[in-house]
Amino acid sequence: MAELARRNPEAFAEEQLARLLREGRLDHDLVLGETLAEYPSVQGYVFQLMDDGLKDESATPFPAARINLAPRELEFADLALISAYRSILWSLWF
Repeated sequence: MAELARRNPEAFAEEQLARLLREGRLDHDLVLGETLAEYPSVQGYVFQLMDDGLKDESATPFPAARINLAPRELEFADLALISAYRSILWSLWF
């Protein structure tokens, strides 16, 4: 005869979800910030150049940066900029 589960997995998952919501732990930015504050780490990002179907169209667009050209004879239209589909944050903890 199979041993009965000591705990209903669905009830356990619901309890854990409720706890995480109470503690504000489902805020991914908060969790990342706390982790970065606690451990030495290096962060960077790469650009996904092709549509992989993961971009959320409602997400905030990429941050912009001012581009200063040197030498001054260059025109912005002369630049060959690669258009990115989305960015990917990576982190290395040690």
